[in-house]
Amino acid sequence: MAAWADLPDPPDELKSRRLPILEFPVQSNQQLFRCHKRTRGPIYFNRTEGRFGPPDGASFGMCYFGMDAGCAFLEGLMDHVADGTTGAVVSMSLIRQRCICAVTSSSMLRLVNLTDGRSLKSIHAKLDSRIADCSHDKSQAWAHAFWSHPDEPDGIVYRARNGPERYAVALFDRVEGDLKH
Repeated sequence: MAAWADLPDPPDELKSRRLPILEFPVQSNQQLFRCHKRTRGPIYFNRTEGRFGPPDGASFGMCYFGMDAGCAFLEGLMDHVADGTTGAVVSMSLIRQRCICAVTSSSMLRLVNLTDGRSLKSIHAKLDSRIADCSHDKSQAWAHAFWSHPDEPDGIVYRARNGPERYAVALFDRVEGDLKH
């Protein structure tokens, strides 16, 4: 397990810095993908929990996506995978409870870029990719700092926890009206 204690907290002076923003979509008609419970629609902003959720359980909501369907599958199901004799096993009952949907935005999304060292270091000299896999209290503190930043980003793009070669997106609820399924 990674040592998270030395991962920095957001500094007070973060508000005076420009955030490294990636604009999405990077190509026309690009979609985001969500693996979600069938009991909820694909556009659901959770306010009470999640890696980049609000630390107070109320300030804002987050909705998580993959930039491709494979990423959405990994991020949505890997926490429920068991080790079987032939490899990873996902129960059919869990798969039946979920689906993968494509979502688009009617506007350009401005995302805090946490995907590379240069972007991470521009935010804080000691910030690194563990932010996407650290304890929730740390990642939630950073999410709150981004949400309340004067640049008003729409969300965060980061390397997927369960597939670091893929990219995941966490959107703040301020863009809910721009999303369509």
